[in-house]
Amino acid sequence: MPKVGPQYIVEGNSDKQLITELCMKHGLSKPAIDFPERGGGITQLLESIPIRINESGVEIIGIVVDADANISARRQALRDRLQNAAILQEKMYPSFPTSPPSTGWISSESHNPRVGVWLMPDNTNPGILEDFTRAMIDEDDRLLAKAIETVDEIEQEDLNRYSEVERPKVIIHTWLAWQEESGRPLGQAVTHGYLRHDAPLALAFVAWLRRLFNIPFTSEVV
Repeated sequence: MPKVGPQYIVEGNSDKQLITELCMKHGLSKPAIDFPERGGGITQLLESIPIRINESGVEIIGIVVDADANISARRQALRDRLQNAAILQEKMYPSFPTSPPSTGWISSESHNPRVGVWLMPDNTNPGILEDFTRAMIDEDDRLLAKAIETVDEIEQEDLNRYSEVERPKVIIHTWLAWQEESGRPLGQAVTHGYLRHDAPLALAFVAWLRRLFNIPFTSEVV
């Protein structure tokens, strides 16, 4: 049967663009990335995992999802799909642990397609993609401190119309609005150097990609 190249499953276009630009910056091939149709969200993504694993010719799949507020619940939701005997049958993944490593999980079942999971932001803490990107900004960045201060003031005055879970997005996109080229999306923010592709967390993510897709490690970055 024909082999299918390495694939990624992510939650949305922002994830796709960010990962694509990180790959480009680190000299990796442009990845094939899918995400749920508009409105499908995390539920559609989770339900697609066993189906994708069972597709003919699939060899490697990388899954990138937000931990959200309850990381334990997200881990359990992934475990339910990766250990679903009714759908996967002999392709189950008993190696998926209760607490995946901070460096990202990669399956060890040699007879199955190779599967990797990265929980945004860092596999350990609750959060979303924008928490990951916040770690790509220098800690002493004065504009970031001002963006956080501004968001705090809005919330203290009860002027915010966003929910608590959206707060990281508000902070990051406020910060991006104040850059030289205002309002760049996350992927382009990497391209233009606003977000550091060589930040420690970004390097950890790229290292997981290299291990998952068996790409040799190199010190070269663009």
